[in-house]
Amino acid sequence: MEQVFAAWRIEWVERNGNGDVDGCPFCVLPERDADRESRIVARSEHTFVILNN
Repeated sequence: MEQVFAAWRIEWVERNGNGDVDGCPFCVLPERDADRESRIVARSEHTFVILNN
């Protein structure tokens, strides 16, 4: 599988719900305790499933 990199989108990827930059959602959201608010529907030791907004 080829990887498509769009550097111009990184600011959007790293923003939080308020439009502020808070970090990558795949790094920040799993660290939170509020799965429902983070839209995380399942977790295991090394993975998690998150719903798209």
